[in-house]
Amino acid sequence: MNQIFESCFGSGKYEEETVEKQLEVEILAKTDKEKVAECQAKYNISDKKVQQFQKSFTMLDKDGNEKLDTSEVGNAMHFWGENPTIYEIQALINQFDHDGNGTIEFPEYLVMMVHKQMESETEKKCSIAFSHFDSNKNGYITLEDTKKGLEEQSLACSDQMLQEITTIVEKNVDGDLKYSQVVKLLRKKDILTLKDGI
Repeated sequence: MNQIFESCFGSGKYEEETVEKQLEVEILAKTDKEKVAECQAKYNISDKKVQQFQKSFTMLDKDGNEKLDTSEVGNAMHFWGENPTIYEIQALINQFDHDGNGTIEFPEYLVMMVHKQMESETEKKCSIAFSHFDSNKNGYITLEDTKKGLEEQSLACSDQMLQEITTIVEKNVDGDLKYSQVVKLLRKKDILTLKDGI
């Protein structure tokens, strides 16, 4: 009799394990709404700002699948004034893709945008620090002043790294460096980070 019952309805053990696993998944899997609310609380983001980010996310989501793939994230990076390689796009996705599915959903996009804004603020503060050495107020400073600016902000940059940066950034006729580009390269090279507190 038990064999007939088990063949029709299962032993009960299997069903118990299945129910436990489903409950575990439900507990771990927060809704997008809950993730957005957590992000709002953590970073003090207004509902209006969330709506603005939702609008930009929707504009980037060309195929309407509510996920940003490498192409769509690349478009966002171009919009931010960057010219990323596929490696840089993938690195950005990997950094914020918390569920590991290879794409960016809106809650992940929200966190990414908050970090981008914080990076922008950090870059702005660094640019202001460099601007103190810009006696001509033309956006360029000497290599020596760049070194002084880095020291003033307690940013460690090796001579080799600084030499690499100087070969990349725009220079004026006097060989002075465009410091807004220096700041962007410092960010790319992870010399200037959010935790620097500048």
